[in-house]
Amino acid sequence: MGVTSSVARTSDGRPVVVYYDSVNGNLKAAEFNGTEFDAPIILDGEDDQGADTGNVGLFPSIKVDPSDDSLWHISYMDAGLRRLLYMQVASGEASQIEVVDHGLREEINDITGLPMPVSHMVGFDSKIVLAGRKVFIAYQDSTTHELRW
Repeated sequence: MGVTSSVARTSDGRPVVVYYDSVNGNLKAAEFNGTEFDAPIILDGEDDQGADTGNVGLFPSIKVDPSDDSLWHISYMDAGLRRLLYMQVASGEASQIEVVDHGLREEINDITGLPMPVSHMVGFDSKIVLAGRKVFIAYQDSTTHELRW
């Protein structure tokens, strides 16, 4: 079920895990409460009524904010739309999801010589880094095999 995952620790050392639920196509998270892991919460891929909202959560990366253990920064791939996403989770509630890279590139058509849009698969192996209040995400454009930042 947890095909790709990422682990971070709170200031007191408790692990927080985010993972891709490959059965349902959801991004999920679970936090250790000191005794056991709390029940996983769905962060993306399903709405409040349980309806599917897409195949998301591949290659997640998580960092716990050093100034607030209840604030998590998460990057992950939307497998259905082939794009890289970012969200903050505050006290177990996901914020609005931001598109980091939509995967669309402009390339020159070999036949016409004109620019044309091309969809790249982006977001593989994302890694999130916090530098003060700034968030940086490194990831792969799997179409061109380039590292992007």
